[in-house]
Amino acid sequence: MSRLVVVDASVLRSAGESSEGVSASCREYLKGILQICHKVVVTEELTTERLKHHSRFSRKWFGWMTARRKQKDVKPNADLHLALDKFSEKARIAIEKDLLLIQAACAADKIIVTEDTQLMSYLSEHKSGERWLREIRWIVPSREPVEVLSEL
Repeated sequence: MSRLVVVDASVLRSAGESSEGVSASCREYLKGILQICHKVVVTEELTTERLKHHSRFSRKWFGWMTARRKQKDVKPNADLHLALDKFSEKARIAIEKDLLLIQAACAADKIIVTEDTQLMSYLSEHKSGERWLREIRWIVPSREPVEVLSEL
């Protein structure tokens, strides 16, 4: 089944040419999304982040996704009910910076592929953030085999 997947800039930046480690894992995930019938979620904010933080490989990957019409424009869900004032200042700043991921995921199939585990840690500080840890499928390429894409 085709899913709409949000790909974080941390994955796009890490998907370089190295044959080992995080770089190889991220590159394999991007290839997996391309080969499986999943589509990448596109919003204006995600595009801005992508253009700032892409690698040479991820730029080519996005071109392949575009050519195959495997991208989906969505309108981000701004109404997340996150009580940002309940988080530490450090967590609040980090969450506000990456809120675009959660908003896009909530407007799609609630799947985020990211290497930013710090965001998940910050969300766990308060129950309004824990909700999004439960409701969204968080995939970390360096920690999970690429085969999980087939199971979505």
